[in-house]
Amino acid sequence: MGSPSGLAEPAAVSKRRAKPPTDDELFGQAAARVADNLRRLRSDADLSQEAVAERTGHAVRHIQRVEAGDVNPSLRLLVLLAASVGADPAELLAPIEGSHRARSGTAKRRTSSRRRARSSNKDR
Repeated sequence: MGSPSGLAEPAAVSKRRAKPPTDDELFGQAAARVADNLRRLRSDADLSQEAVAERTGHAVRHIQRVEAGDVNPSLRLLVLLAASVGADPAELLAPIEGSHRARSGTAKRRTSSRRRARSSNKDR
């Protein structure tokens, strides 16, 4: 007993449930999607990072960090980024076609090792 259908679940199935993703994993997946989709949409629109920065009113370095997956853009910036490349905001969060990260559901932020390296360099 215990399943919504009223059928008993096999013991092996109930013991092997996957852990839900952590907040960091979810934000990492979202940042990776936004980064890859923004880069692709910007390129398709034949725009430079400088042009996107000008259209959004943000610094070029901030746009670079979004495209690198280093930061999670606010909802406001997500809407501005989408408008700057002529896309719907949902397109920035869409699964990445043909990408292992999109299929795996366990994407980790690409920059975590760089961030750790920077942190350790600051301690020196």
